[in-house]
Amino acid sequence: MRSALARHHRASAVSGAVACLAVGVLAAGCASGASGASGASGASGASGPNGASGPSAIAGPAKGSAPSGPAPTGYAPWPEAEHDAAHSSQATVRGPQTGRIRWKAYLGGAISQGPSVGTNGTIYESTDAGVLHAIDPSNGHDRWTFNGKGSIGGDLSTTAAVLPDGDIVWPGPRHMVFGLDAQGKRLWAVDVGGVPLSPVIAGPDEVYVMTTSGVLAALQLDGAKTAPRWTIKLGNQSYGSPVIAPDGVIETTVDDSLVAVRDEGSSARRLWRFTVAKEVEVSPAVGSDGTAILGTNDGFEYAVSSAGKQLWKQPTNSPSYSSPAVSRGGTAYYGDNLGVLTIASAGSGSVLHALKANPGVSTPAVNIWTAPLVDSAGDVYYGTNGGHIYGYSPAGKLLFAIATGKTVASYPALSGGGDLLIASDNGYLYAIGS
Repeated sequence: MRSALARHHRASAVSGAVACLAVGVLAAGCASGASGASGASGASGASGPNGASGPSAIAGPAKGSAPSGPAPTGYAPWPEAEHDAAHSSQATVRGPQTGRIRWKAYLGGAISQGPSVGTNGTIYESTDAGVLHAIDPSNGHDRWTFNGKGSIGGDLSTTAAVLPDGDIVWPGPRHMVFGLDAQGKRLWAVDVGGVPLSPVIAGPDEVYVMTTSGVLAALQLDGAKTAPRWTIKLGNQSYGSPVIAPDGVIETTVDDSLVAVRDEGSSARRLWRFTVAKEVEVSPAVGSDGTAILGTNDGFEYAVSSAGKQLWKQPTNSPSYSSPAVSRGGTAYYGDNLGVLTIASAGSGSVLHALKANPGVSTPAVNIWTAPLVDSAGDVYYGTNGGHIYGYSPAGKLLFAIATGKTVASYPALSGGGDLLIASDNGYLYAIGS
């Protein structure tokens, strides 16, 4: 999802490569609210070749043609990780100008995951313990909870996706992706054979989900019949949620690479692979011109063309556990482990601002482990391993720095009313606003 969404992802190595994706579809039951999923597993697909010379694909049964494109923007304030299928991480409203905490909600344990916001303002946030909360935006109280009956773990800032019809697609525990309605009733559950990252909405009834075992799945959403339309094995390990480029190509990160995949309806085809010197632990972002921004552990941030060619690279001099964002105006935002948030031209790579963490917070504990969030005026917000939540003006002026006392790895969201929503490992979800 972190990937999403990163720290989308500060993760330890996943042991062993997964050769095929085992898919289990659990029939929709009467489980709701506090109940989790249970059921039988289904059939597994056979793995194809997986070499550098060509793509590997596992074709599922044809369930219709490829989706026409991402879900329309504007139907919800923050429907998925980094706001949309391109990872612009940009809101349509102004964010907070001061560090006033309107409310904070204790959710029972550490929170690495990021919130999403539905059409009616409901906030969806899960905890490391594997419980999804639907939260009233006015006061932070639970409207309902759904227990996935297992730990998600504390290393992935994943985010639930809210579909245009109000249903929720949640990357939960036990390798399960859950479908819930707006009242918290389970509609379906699919075992994707690995830890699911943040789903990206490809259409009203279609999402793409990457797993930490290096498998990308296209889930066709059809109630109890929900199942993968296809899966494709791209590598051994991933911590990056996919993005959808303007031409419909899916781009995601795996091992030490950015990989492009074409959805061909009943199967998928790998188009190209852009490889760097060290592993990639974050999601990509893609601009309106098709330029992808990529953070890596080799000490550089990259721009990659829609043909998989390097356009530029800028030194960060540290690994990156912060997924980048590209605003709709073509500005790139990315953090690094030295605590610097860089604002640059996505087209040329020229640096516009380099925002150093608040004085008094020592390196390296300040590491930026969230994606940045950009509001409608260009204000930027993010959290750090040093336990702070920051807000900066477009000119680089510090608006606020809030100490939470614990790591902030949760990818932030902005509500329709302009509240900054971000969680901490201290167990609280914060609503910061006027």
